[in-house]
Amino acid sequence: METLSMVPGLDRTTVCTHRRRASWRRAVAFATLATTMGGATSEARADSTDLMALAVAIYAVEATVLAGGLTTGLGSTVHVARGNVRTGWFISSYVFGALNLATGALLAMAAANTHGDTLILGLSTAHLSIAALDITMPSIGFARGQQQQATLRPVVLGGRDVGGRLWHGAGLQIGGF
Repeated sequence: METLSMVPGLDRTTVCTHRRRASWRRAVAFATLATTMGGATSEARADSTDLMALAVAIYAVEATVLAGGLTTGLGSTVHVARGNVRTGWFISSYVFGALNLATGALLAMAAANTHGDTLILGLSTAHLSIAALDITMPSIGFARGQQQQATLRPVVLGGRDVGGRLWHGAGLQIGGF
């Protein structure tokens, strides 16, 4: 009790509220993960921090694919509406369309295995809808007009991560947006 009173702005109520919120967040994350994976987590003997890290990683990747698909789909829509053919936007839209199609199909299979879980079914519908947008709009744009040359070139990447360790890799850069 004395250590709490020595820290300004920290009392027993603050600590208890923080613990309650943290345990509630863990429970929601675990329930979401258990729903997503069906019954696979019932036999797993993993640490709760491992499950939390897995849930965060799964939803971070899913959110990135969803947001990227929405962005490239809307960008392609704007260029089609203006009559511009931007090959860079369209290629990006096709890539995210394929990613959303694959994610939507996986989630649809997961929804079928969990007897129509509405959360998974809703996520599947969102991914498949964005995939339809990402594939349809560039196809319309390519069918309508003249193409602008996009440059596709390899790039070398590197730097330091948060821990100060060096990392390196290679990637493709799409130019001509």
